[in-house]
Amino acid sequence: MTTPARDARCVCLVGPHGSGKSKLAETILGVGGGDEPSELQRSAQYASATGKDALGSLPLNIVDAPGHAGFLPEALASMVMADSTLVVVRVHQLTLRSTVFVRLLRQAAGHRHAVMLVFNGLDLVLEQVHHGTRTPLEFWETASAIVDQANTVLHANADDVVSPEIRPAQGDLLFSSALDQWAFSLPDLARVLAPRFSMTPEAWLGAAWPMGAESRFVELALTPLLELRQACDRPKDELRQFVLGLTGGAPPGVEIEAILSADLESSAKMFGSLLAAWFPIASCFVDRLRQLPCPADAQQLRGDILYPGPVDDSAALAIQRCDPDGPAMFYVARLMPVHRSQAARMWAFGRVFSGTVNAGLEVRSIPEIGRAPPGLAPKAIGGVGVLDAFGKIRSVNSKLPVGTWAAILGVEAIVSTPGTLTTCASQDTMPITPPLRRGPSATVSVRVRPETPGELPRLIEALKKLTRSDPQARTVAEDTGGHSVVAGSHVHVKACVEEVRSYLETPLQCDPVVVSYSETCTTESPCLAVRTPNNHNEFQFKTKPLHAGFAADLENQILDPVSCTSMKILADRYDWDPADGSAALWAFGPARTQANTLVCNDRHQYLWEIKDHGVAAFQWAVTQGPLAEQEIRGCRFTLQNTHLFADAIHRGAGQTVSTFRKGLWATFLAAEPRMLEPMVLASVKVPSADLASVLEALAAADGRVEWQQTDGETEVLEALLPMVEVDALLEAVSFPEAEILFREWKVVEGSPWDTESVAGQLCTELRRSRQIDTIVPTWESLGVTMV
Repeated sequence: MTTPARDARCVCLVGPHGSGKSKLAETILGVGGGDEPSELQRSAQYASATGKDALGSLPLNIVDAPGHAGFLPEALASMVMADSTLVVVRVHQLTLRSTVFVRLLRQAAGHRHAVMLVFNGLDLVLEQVHHGTRTPLEFWETASAIVDQANTVLHANADDVVSPEIRPAQGDLLFSSALDQWAFSLPDLARVLAPRFSMTPEAWLGAAWPMGAESRFVELALTPLLELRQACDRPKDELRQFVLGLTGGAPPGVEIEAILSADLESSAKMFGSLLAAWFPIASCFVDRLRQLPCPADAQQLRGDILYPGPVDDSAALAIQRCDPDGPAMFYVARLMPVHRSQAARMWAFGRVFSGTVNAGLEVRSIPEIGRAPPGLAPKAIGGVGVLDAFGKIRSVNSKLPVGTWAAILGVEAIVSTPGTLTTCASQDTMPITPPLRRGPSATVSVRVRPETPGELPRLIEALKKLTRSDPQARTVAEDTGGHSVVAGSHVHVKACVEEVRSYLETPLQCDPVVVSYSETCTTESPCLAVRTPNNHNEFQFKTKPLHAGFAADLENQILDPVSCTSMKILADRYDWDPADGSAALWAFGPARTQANTLVCNDRHQYLWEIKDHGVAAFQWAVTQGPLAEQEIRGCRFTLQNTHLFADAIHRGAGQTVSTFRKGLWATFLAAEPRMLEPMVLASVKVPSADLASVLEALAAADGRVEWQQTDGETEVLEALLPMVEVDALLEAVSFPEAEILFREWKVVEGSPWDTESVAGQLCTELRRSRQIDTIVPTWESLGVTMV
């Protein structure tokens, strides 16, 4: 969509699974269409169109983020492309303890987005009240509590620059029915209903949803709507009279008159048709989206959190000013195949944050922070494209200005997702790095293999396409020659396998889903020394557990490696020994979680020459721990002392890397290591009649109910259970509205060397699955000595 940065709106629709947001997105984009798309078969969907309201047309860029809890990281990452967030919920289904709802709001506040809340499915609530299964007061109490909770989360995660807030009286809260195609905000309702109460719209709004005072929402808003619903059950003459009274005696109009004269199948359909005539859903949403910030205004507020470099950098200034004449800064959100049958050609889809993009423009890729430059030469853009309302990319010959969602060809070889392309010549230019708060997570994986060995090259190509099209998934080529697909949840990894199968177009064999575990230490180890194979160098190590909150804050992105250069932060928050000095903190690892540290307490003159070797060995050691080749978590490894040979040829990588890893492993094994099991929090809503069978299934899955509430004829449960039991639980009981998210790591009982204990049996099973010796090594068996 090639429009100036002040004309368009970039909006992200998010919400829990089953909220109806995909249907709303189709309605706003004007593409219509069928049933709610499946959240299990896709990731975020991007589309562009032109919306219309009473003020004219409005170019819209909309991303429909997946709502299933298993795809929550993808939903959080999709907010980068937008300037505003619409959080869609079904008020009759949402519980105040919804983890997905809270994390979506937290992420929106972190992005400094303008936030609007949409209560979808209000037609069902009104029908429940009409038939007596719910009272108007119950609806008001639930709705006001959700708004209060949303504002509490937004305020808690906002900064000093922007403080987002849901203000219903100003139109930040929408009530809608995607099924009946109507929607209204409180200002819209005030224009229609205020004359009936002899009030001005401003006075009506002040009484219907006041700030800190008793509300008359039930009387002023719900009662007239319920009376209209009741009138739809009466003869048409009486309904016509009621409509005249509702509009203050004004003629109902041609459209309303046609509805009153029509023979509709039910009174509920009549009610929905009348509201759709008064409050058409598309124009209502476009009118409210018009009030949200445009890219130029949004980037002025978000520039310093999008770009991590100096604020006076040319790229930083261009992003903040949304400068069309500045250097091009293009954020790549996803790589999309041009055709499913062609793996080589990919569209790099993203957003132009500064400058303009056109065919022939030469761009280079900026490496992510903490990664080495790829060493690839700049490439010329082969072609550009824009999205249509159906999410399809069409090629264009024009220049795409700042603020545009665009797709470019010919750069897939030099960029990965997420990534940044630029025309800046300076090597000091930083990549666009948005604040993603994904939180800690475990992973699940599944091994895949073709039915015939001859199809292996096609499988490898299909796995490459998967990692390019889905930034939240990754693939692993194992030492045994197998290939695994890794994702953050059971439902995500199954969707990834189906995508690989569609790319491969031949039968694909899959092993059972495997849940990842972690390894940790529980005490401080003695100081152990290890010598290189040539006996010319010696390293002395110690290992101890990190502060309890340190690893969690790193995984939650509350603390980042840059902040750890401040000795004051480490000493005040995490009891770090000031004598160590922040300069001694060498590295964090593994790359996925960064939940371990490598510290150096030595000052040997040759030490900095082997630092890179030590960091590489550290990353290797914590990525594949010694107990069962699982990631290590929550450990501080300290290099206490070194004896290095003066001649550099005798302390090269071949001598130091494997020795360094052996020393780290040995001290870890001497620090009373334990296995960690991932635990998930399952929030489920089930009929009261099925409660007994659900509790029985949870007990069989080693689950523990932590919270329970009765909501009419349904029961809302929160249960903590092992992640490995999720599949068995879902096979035993179907939860159509379940939220299953990683919660915490739990220490597995027993010693890993005790084959009769739970931990020992787990280690044996994991080591057998990886085709390595089933006996867990001890620190004495690694050839190290105690200092």
